[in-house]
Amino acid sequence: MKKEKQEKKILYNFQQAALDKIKNFDNALLAAEMGTGKTLMSIEQSERWNSPALVCLVLKSTVQQWLDELESQTDRRVFNGYKKTKNDGIDAFIACSERKCIVIGYDAYKARCAKKLREYINANSNDVTMICDESSLISNMKSFRTKAVLKSNTAHKILLSGTPHGGRLENLLPTIQILGWPMTKEKFLQKFCDVYEWTNPARPWVTIPIIQGYKNIDELHRGLEQHGTVFLTMDEAGVELPERIEQKIKQKRTADYKKFMKNGIITIGDEEIIGDNSLTKMMRARQLCSIYNPERAAAVEELLLQAGTEPVVVFYNWIAELDILKSICERLKRPVSVVNGQGRDLSAYNTGTPGTVICVQYRAGSMGLNLQSSRICIFFSLPLSFSDFTQAKARVHRIGQNRNCIFYTIICEDSVEEDILYTLAERRDYSEQLFARTYGEIGGVAA
Repeated sequence: MKKEKQEKKILYNFQQAALDKIKNFDNALLAAEMGTGKTLMSIEQSERWNSPALVCLVLKSTVQQWLDELESQTDRRVFNGYKKTKNDGIDAFIACSERKCIVIGYDAYKARCAKKLREYINANSNDVTMICDESSLISNMKSFRTKAVLKSNTAHKILLSGTPHGGRLENLLPTIQILGWPMTKEKFLQKFCDVYEWTNPARPWVTIPIIQGYKNIDELHRGLEQHGTVFLTMDEAGVELPERIEQKIKQKRTADYKKFMKNGIITIGDEEIIGDNSLTKMMRARQLCSIYNPERAAAVEELLLQAGTEPVVVFYNWIAELDILKSICERLKRPVSVVNGQGRDLSAYNTGTPGTVICVQYRAGSMGLNLQSSRICIFFSLPLSFSDFTQAKARVHRIGQNRNCIFYTIICEDSVEEDILYTLAERRDYSEQLFARTYGEIGGVAA
């Protein structure tokens, strides 16, 4: 059965004003706060440029959402980059002579399977516009994902992000290159970063720049604006969202956690948990606060009972956490929707089934997911990325939400979770270096 075409959306005045600021640029960055409608604005801007072909690079979990938006907002033939049929997919897109667009995930775009698409784009560069959703994903100049985007010659590129640098200004370097701002890495570090040159005592001829802080932020923002960036916050847009209520639920550390942090190794049941370096030790410490802490599951169960029949969004990190959540929902007879790296099933949520619990893995669903039918979020464990944490909250607290939102953060006292939450509150990522500095690095534990 043919799907009914959705009604075309009309831009708000603040969205029109934002696009007017970038109308004279070939490439642009929409650095707009989550919930301001970046997807709609980017599609409208691409239509203004009116290139025959439009390529949208997005999160794999949001492909269908983008396909639906493009179907309703444009008259283009819409293709799914993951399909391989006669009438859909990369080959069908390339063969099509009509106004067209294709939606594909970043990781698929950089892969061998999309080589034809990349070659087509470079051969027809004057006729192609590219939209890069959640452009913070192309922040590492050395990654294959970023290189694939930078090597794609297009007439226009539009980047979308609510957190374009994710708390690290040096992550803007690929964006600066795309915008056409002549700025080398060395000049960027000199002008906008406080850099300490670390010298390896064993190799004194080798120095490594370590960024300790940032400077001249206003000048950086002005430079970005002069090269096609529009910054947009909810306050600037005149959009008043409902109140956001943040509640911390504290739990005690377990004896196992204390023993592990002291020795770097512990046995729970038949499982041996080892932290033989700062990275694995940090991961295991976080898991001891959530997966291996019975109070964590009990707290989530209590919160779900309090929510009654309301839909509740629960963010998690590891599959073992999802297994715990599913077990709780089965015990409470709650329907479950899941968004993670293995797939996306929102059928229970979309049909409005009472009491649905939406389990969302940070990396797969903290960006580009609309869940404003919910107003309650539980963070089963914390992410290390400030961007992921902020984006997760914006899944429910966004345009279209008309009720106060409640965010429950469950943390163990005197643990790595408290340090992570403190660091995220400072709009910074929590890194392996921070952990090692605080807790020390365990070495030589594993046999």
